[in-house]
Amino acid sequence: MKQRTMFKKSAFTMTLTLALALVLAIPAFAASYPVQFLGSDGVTPSTHASSYIEGGAADVTGSAGNYTVTLKLKNYEPSFPALPISYPSLKVDLNGDGTYETTANRSVSGSNTVFTFSGVNNLSDNVPVLLAVNVSGIHSTEYDLYIDWL
Repeated sequence: MKQRTMFKKSAFTMTLTLALALVLAIPAFAASYPVQFLGSDGVTPSTHASSYIEGGAADVTGSAGNYTVTLKLKNYEPSFPALPISYPSLKVDLNGDGTYETTANRSVSGSNTVFTFSGVNNLSDNVPVLLAVNVSGIHSTEYDLYIDWL
């Protein structure tokens, strides 16, 4: 009888440990959140700038207070795919004070530029960014935009 009770306790402990491990592993996976760009006023949606966001979404990992955001931008003009576009940098104002505290890590993957940055507090406040854009070497500028969580 004592062995049977011990087996039940061990099985319960093992099941509880497995469930806890699964719960803790879930935040490690990226969740996709729909986003758009707002213009420099932080209110008006920029359909033109938003059309470059691959899939209209950003991948997010982490938890409140320190989310990591991955944003993929198309390296071509959606209306004119032969027109190459590059994004030299994306600067991020993490606390909304008007100072860009961080520059996102940048890589190129296929026909996308991928920006990744950490330190986002929540997924409800818009995130001010400064996006540098170069279109075929004929147009180069920086845009004050906001990442808007939809």
